[in-house]
Amino acid sequence: MLELIENHRIGKPRLLRLLDEIAAEGWCDRSLYLTPASLIRYAETQASPIGSPDPDALAIQAALRAAGASDTGIALFLGDGRAVAIRPPFPLASDADRAGAHI
Repeated sequence: MLELIENHRIGKPRLLRLLDEIAAEGWCDRSLYLTPASLIRYAETQASPIGSPDPDALAIQAALRAAGASDTGIALFLGDGRAVAIRPPFPLASDADRAGAHI
């Protein structure tokens, strides 16, 4: 089960620190980048945005619901029972699914 810890805007320096922390802490097993179009498809179908079956589908869906709507897409970092969802300041150009903290 995921717990929403923070939901607020942060500036560039704090965002860069957060990304550095995610990479350094070692808990992130997976990085998932979803474009605005993928988020729209998810909202319409409520299916896993990257296909099925997906072992992280429930965590992904919960993180996307918690993050809310985004005109720029979502970057998700998953692992060790944790998830961090970031709405980037610029639109993501393509979806990506990478092992580890792909920052």
